[in-house]
Amino acid sequence: MNVRPLTYLLVLLAIAADASALTEDEAVERGLTQPRVVSLLESRRAAAAATASSVGRWSNPEFEYGEESLDLPDGDSSERFLWLRQSFNIAGARGLERRAAGFNLTGQYARIEIQRRELVREIRALYYDALAAEEVLAALSEWRDRLEQLAAAVDARLEAGDAARYDQMRLRRELALVRADALEAEAELESAQEALFSLIGGDRGVIVGPLLPPPVFVPLERIADDHPLLRALEAEGRSAEARAQAARRDAWPEVTVGVGRRELDEPAFDAEGGLFAISIEVPLFDRNQGRVEAARGEAKAIEAERSLTRTRLISETREAMRRLDARRDAALALEREGASAETSLAAIAEAAYGVGEIDVMALIDAHRTELAIDRRSMDLARAARAAFIQLQYLSGEL
Repeated sequence: MNVRPLTYLLVLLAIAADASALTEDEAVERGLTQPRVVSLLESRRAAAAATASSVGRWSNPEFEYGEESLDLPDGDSSERFLWLRQSFNIAGARGLERRAAGFNLTGQYARIEIQRRELVREIRALYYDALAAEEVLAALSEWRDRLEQLAAAVDARLEAGDAARYDQMRLRRELALVRADALEAEAELESAQEALFSLIGGDRGVIVGPLLPPPVFVPLERIADDHPLLRALEAEGRSAEARAQAARRDAWPEVTVGVGRRELDEPAFDAEGGLFAISIEVPLFDRNQGRVEAARGEAKAIEAERSLTRTRLISETREAMRRLDARRDAALALEREGASAETSLAAIAEAAYGVGEIDVMALIDAHRTELAIDRRSMDLARAARAAFIQLQYLSGEL
């Protein structure tokens, strides 16, 4: 990462020999276009829309048919009734209910957007887990290859009587440890790629791109005004207010109008005629106060939750920017420390060992130190990338 870019490139090319390269944007696109993901998000949108469309409709009309018959001394008498009744809410409660449902639908769509953002965040996290695993494997593979060269050189010097048996054995032990670490890194890379590609589908590919993210500043207004969670809570609060108004209107009496026909058949004559009825509910015992107060309480609770959520999101954004800056600066400092070939501790140690100025332990320690700098720099870059991904989640897209 911070040194030996050519070696890293060669290792990554070896990993990618039978696989195509995959960028972060391609990984996100593949994940979001998975049929199961598309089906999940679209099904939830459709369900939310269907629920909203069913609210505030008129009640269904009622049809009634009745028949009465009597046995009279001079014959049978029958009477038939046909009624069609429809209830009307003259206070406009149904319109308010539809308005509340519309606000609630807006809130549901915003929460679906949150779910989409969470999926994108997960894909990005897995993507950079795999990228970090690739870089760790590259660093260990380079150290392993260099140790193999050093061990071969010491073997040749030992045969010529110019090296100690201890040096040979110590390098071989160190080589065995590094080979074990490289095998473990290969397994970590395999697991990281499995986690990523099981989510986004498609054939596996080598992960490409910088692990260290760029510097960024996220305007807090973007979080305070446009985060989907805040939009959802705002819409749900307005929905609760509209439902409170509808509940107050529901306390007004409904009017039921009925029209019909009556037919009478008797032995002596037949008769028929129209029927008309109107009925009004008297709100004597139930004035809907419970629903009104419940909706009002819900609206107040949602407004308080929205205020707390806004404060929390702004705080999380500031914290993520601080983490990004601190970890990015630390990673760059380590990168600058090992970037120059002239100041390479390993190169100096190898030259000194070649002329007998240091022993094999000092040589190994020099390589271990540079490897530790590499690994620590990668860890800091990965931590900075995690903060960057969180900022992407909070702000939408960067």
